Amino acid sequence: MRACGMKIGKRIKSPHPTLQLQEIHGKRGPILLALCPMGAPSAAFALELLIVGGVRRILFFGFCGALRADVKLGSLVLPQKAFREEGTSYHYAEPGIPALPSPEFYEETHKALVSSRTPFHTGPIWTTDAPFRETSTKIQHFKDAGALAVEMEVSALLTVAAFRKVSLCAMLAVTDTFMHDHWSGFKALEGLKGWTKMCRSGALSVLSSNP
Repeated sequence: MRACGMKIGKRIKSPHPTLQLQEIHGKRGPILLALCPMGAPSAAFALELLIVGGVRRILFFGFCGALRADVKLGSLVLPQKAFREEGTSYHYAEPGIPALPSPEFYEETHKALVSSRTPFHTGPIWTTDAPFRETSTKIQHFKDAGALAVEMEVSALLTVAAFRKVSLCAMLAVTDTFMHDHWSGFKALEGLKGWTKMCRSGALSVLSSNP
C-alpha cells in the first residue's frame, strides 16, 4: 500500500466475523477498506452491514475473467453495467431492471483513470453464481451481448446499492482470460498488478470526495 501512496491505519472492529475492516490513509483523507468472502450473497451481506454502519460511497474492487482478446491479464475493467445471472439481486429488484453503477460516481472514477493516463476498459460485464457452469454457450451469449468479462459479485452489489440509495461503482482486475475455447487459469499476481494500477491512478481518492 505504501507503494501506492497510502498507509495502513488501524484495524476496526467488525460487526460480523466474515467482514474484515481496516483503515487506510489516502491523499485526501481516511478510507475504510472492507474485505469480504467472494460471491454475490456474501458480498451483498457485507454491503448491507456497511450501509447500516453509515457507509454511503463504495468503490468495489474485485477480480474478473476476460471474455475478449483485447482485455489482457492485469488490465482494469470499469463496468458500465452488469448482466444479472446471480440470484441475490432478484430479492432487491425485478428481473427487467438493469444493474448500473451510480452515474456521478462512475463518471468521477472514469475521470480519475483518464486523468492519470491509466489504461482501462469500460463496458458491460456478466455476473454469475456458478463459475463451473460458464459454458461455451453462455460465454458466447454474453460476449454477443457485449460483455467484456465475467465475475461473481458486481450485479448484486449494484442492485443492492440502488435499492438502499447509496453510491457504488466497481473496478475489476483481470486475472483470467478466455482464449481459444479455454481459460488461462487464475493469475493472482496479475490481480495484484491491477490493484496497484488502480491505487496509483488516484481512483480511490474519489471516496474522499463529497457524495
